[in-house]
Amino acid sequence: MDRESLSPFKMNLPTELKNRISAAARANHRSVSGEIIAALEEAYPAPAAQGWDAWSDLMAAIRDRIRYLDVPFEEKKQMDAEAAQLQQMVEAIASDPDGEHDAEDGARIASMLLKLGTETGVMKIDYEGAAKADGKE
Repeated sequence: MDRESLSPFKMNLPTELKNRISAAARANHRSVSGEIIAALEEAYPAPAAQGWDAWSDLMAAIRDRIRYLDVPFEEKKQMDAEAAQLQQMVEAIASDPDGEHDAEDGARIASMLLKLGTETGVMKIDYEGAAKADGKE
């Protein structure tokens, strides 16, 4: 983390808490500021990191489920190729969040994920519940 990306922030801490933070900073070979930043990063992880972990878990579940489907080998092979392509698309976006990805990429990923997720049984769609959620009955 460089100095340009830091914002000064003054705060008052109870003395006992400051002493505990200082002790932890010494034990972890960090400054008090570094210790506070580490504790806050752990308590409040970046939203993008959480989202991509969930994507990764979902993709692993889909690819694992494809192996056990009772469908012809060629169909499994096609589904696995689609899953691999989807995973590459998601990883490309995750590794370059400020890149050239647009709503069209997101729509393509959502469409592929919905198709593979429902075909493998990893995702289930409750059309009746979805209609009710939209206020339609």
